[in-house]
Amino acid sequence: MCGRFTLTSSDDQLRDLFEVFEIPTRNKKFNIAPTDDVVIVVRDKKKKALSATWGLIPSWSKDRKIQPMTINARQETVTEKPSFRDAFKHRRCLIPANGFYEWKKSGALKQPYLYSVDSENPFAFGGIYEFWQDKKGKTLVSCSILTTTPNSLISELHNRMPVILNPSDYDTWLSPKYDQNLLLDLCTPLPSENMRSYPVDPRMNNVSFESPMSLERVEIQGDLF
Repeated sequence: MCGRFTLTSSDDQLRDLFEVFEIPTRNKKFNIAPTDDVVIVVRDKKKKALSATWGLIPSWSKDRKIQPMTINARQETVTEKPSFRDAFKHRRCLIPANGFYEWKKSGALKQPYLYSVDSENPFAFGGIYEFWQDKKGKTLVSCSILTTTPNSLISELHNRMPVILNPSDYDTWLSPKYDQNLLLDLCTPLPSENMRSYPVDPRMNNVSFESPMSLERVEIQGDLF
């Protein structure tokens, strides 16, 4: 799964990579948690970036209580689950990131590890998004990150990983043309050799810890894995 991630790139970097003119007002985020606001890139009449809350709220939902349970959508079932299937068919998005976290557990201890693509540039999770209206008629944009089976690097810590799309596939992912098999073929695990990982400050286990120190490597006793 993906339960926390980072987005620290500049607006210029995001505009260049995703070919959009404007980026929603935001701060660099080192510890993005469920229900936080995130940046998504969509294609309506043209490609654009929006602000969305992380945790998809289906249009038919009566309230937002479902949100913490819908931060991720499994690629194996995304075409079947009522919460996700319509969004996958009609509203796919790119979710920019610079890295994401997983945890190595030892008894009651949880050591976080930061995973990133072997590059200083941002990348994109494959995502889906939805529009939902509250009782006052206010529209909220929300999103989920697709997950897939893990590569060998991540499988040591978790049995799922987020779908990380190749930049050459961004336009295909956003295309209004719906080819279920083609889209699902893009949801393969990014190879381990294209990623890196290292342990980071355990304080980032707390969602309120929002600091560049979240990204710094820390030394721990014993082997990393």
